[in-house]
Amino acid sequence: MNNSHKFTVTMAQRKFTSKFKLGHFARLDLSAKYNFTLSKKTKGLVGLSVWNVLKKKNIVNVYYQINDAEEIIRIDQEALGIVPNINFRIFFGSVN
Repeated sequence: MNNSHKFTVTMAQRKFTSKFKLGHFARLDLSAKYNFTLSKKTKGLVGLSVWNVLKKKNIVNVYYQINDAEEIIRIDQEALGIVPNINFRIFFGSVN
């Protein structure tokens, strides 16, 4: 890519992105955790969460590129779909 294309991309980004606002962002997350005791001074926690349960397509970023025909194309970056998470923690020592 030569310098004129870089300049054009920069100008395109400034021209279009300054007028653009992202839409509303909505997602439903669920989580649960369970605390337990391993010993008198050792506690544990296990958790499960699922992000974006409804698999909502949210646009989190928009940028522009120039294709081979020198046209400006818009690229929408979407958030991840359903994301499951598991966590496990052990707390040693004086735990309240």
